[in-house]
Amino acid sequence: MLLTNFNLRKIAAFISDKIKDEAKKQVNGEPPVSLVRRRDREFHNPYTDTYPPDVKRPTKPKRSQADETGGPPRRT
Repeated sequence: MLLTNFNLRKIAAFISDKIKDEAKKQVNGEPPVSLVRRRDREFHNPYTDTYPPDVKRPTKPKRSQADETGGPPRRT
């Protein structure tokens, strides 16, 4: 009896998942496309280190005006 109950629950879960997936699809049959947030679309996000799609990642960080010693910049 336990095996029958288990099988019926598996079948019910499968049918339920199939109905939920069909309900999520749009009218034309494609899944909905999630929108990209404006902050991710237009700005650099330092937390996730992501850039907008049309911006290339810098190859190396900008160097400060400090000399090789790591101290403050020298006045010339």
